[in-house]
Amino acid sequence: PPPPPAYAFDQAGVILAFVFLLLIGVCADFTVYSLVSCSRRSGEPSFEGVARYALGEAGYRATLLSVVVTCSLAVVGYAVLLRDLLEPLYSRLAGLTPAIAEWTRPVGGNVLMVGLAVLVTPLMFLDSLTALKPMGVVSCW
Repeated sequence: PPPPPAYAFDQAGVILAFVFLLLIGVCADFTVYSLVSCSRRSGEPSFEGVARYALGEAGYRATLLSVVVTCSLAVVGYAVLLRDLLEPLYSRLAGLTPAIAEWTRPVGGNVLMVGLAVLVTPLMFLDSLTALKPMGVVSCW
């Protein structure tokens, strides 16, 4: 597996890692500023609307495709993360010995991951994320 991002920062050193982090923050800020500015100038309230205004119908469709791909990959990443977090908890609560937990991990972990993906995937197709506002508070518990 690829090394985690913390490994890259560790290898870069404190100063260079801080510079990279600052650069990433500046880029993210500029992206949001540009998007809001384009939205105000075009009168379009959505990301897809700005793409349609600036790039035409082909740009609109490409933007929709990129949003669907990004959301799909986020669901996969979320499912993998939750699987890795919940698997040891399940093994402990179920009273599995370490040997049995390791033996059942490939099947049990993948079943858990697919189940989580099935639960989260419908959220990707909501017209508005307003209904998910309370979930931020729920996730803190």
